[in-house]
Amino acid sequence: SKAQAKQGQNREAISTLNRLLEINPKYLTAYIEKAEMLLAQNNETQAKEVLKDCLKIKPGYGPAVEKLNSID
Repeated sequence: SKAQAKQGQNREAISTLNRLLEINPKYLTAYIEKAEMLLAQNNETQAKEVLKDCLKIKPGYGPAVEKLNSID
């Protein structure tokens, strides 16, 4: 189904973002994109953790703060 295909694409995208973050842990946009992918999978807990990791690198980073506030 289309939903399953989309889930597969999300998993692949998350895997790619994980590799990017291994190479460059300060790539803040990757954290936001990863959180959005996790939210698309209804995985709010993990999305929050990703955003908190982003904020450890750059406290007060606007996009991460906004996304985190939109989850709570």
